[in-house]
Amino acid sequence: MIYTALCILLSTAFAQSPQTIQAYDLSFKLPSGWLCTQKAAGWKCIDKSQKPSDSILTVTRKQAKPMETITSFERLLSTPKNSKSKGGLPMLSKVIEVRKHSLQNQLWVEALHYQSEIENYYTHYAITLHQSTALLISLSKHKQALKTRQPLWNQIISSLKLNKTAESTTTQTSAGLNSGPQAFATPSAPTSNKKTYNFSLLAAIAVLLAGLFYFAKKLYK
Repeated sequence: MIYTALCILLSTAFAQSPQTIQAYDLSFKLPSGWLCTQKAAGWKCIDKSQKPSDSILTVTRKQAKPMETITSFERLLSTPKNSKSKGGLPMLSKVIEVRKHSLQNQLWVEALHYQSEIENYYTHYAITLHQSTALLISLSKHKQALKTRQPLWNQIISSLKLNKTAESTTTQTSAGLNSGPQAFATPSAPTSNKKTYNFSLLAAIAVLLAGLFYFAKKLYK
């Protein structure tokens, strides 16, 4: 019984511990079950705790052209996007929402499309300009996960930070708004914050020890 209680406490503690992901000059939080990998085209994150995963997150960047501004990105995201279904048939996305707002004193354009990247998937977009670089983060989720994955996107957006002092060390790619999850392959993981794991583990052990002490007192009365 004590072993079972320990397993439950530790699994709960780790499941609730978010990790901080660093991708290019962006950092944001994801649940601990997510794994992020990097290739030349950009970052790809999937939920390893769920098989098959109903969502996929990507981070891409590109050198912004002189005519590209926050306003031009807002217009671009306000336009239905052409893509193809799994069977190769043309698809035109449905624009659900587009809005411009400030996050951590940085201006972003956020949008939600249906079937802009993958058939039967909704995709959230958030794009900003940092110096001469356009940074895009997107989350594609199956239509059945539209509501259940909304808190995940809210967590990403609320934790999104731009490291304005960091110099970029990775070669910039040409990936942009027309590069979705299909363009990514698998490999090498980003940095994640382990401090939250340590705190949760200590808390779980403290609860377990308190429980053992309680049972010991009952046993020897």
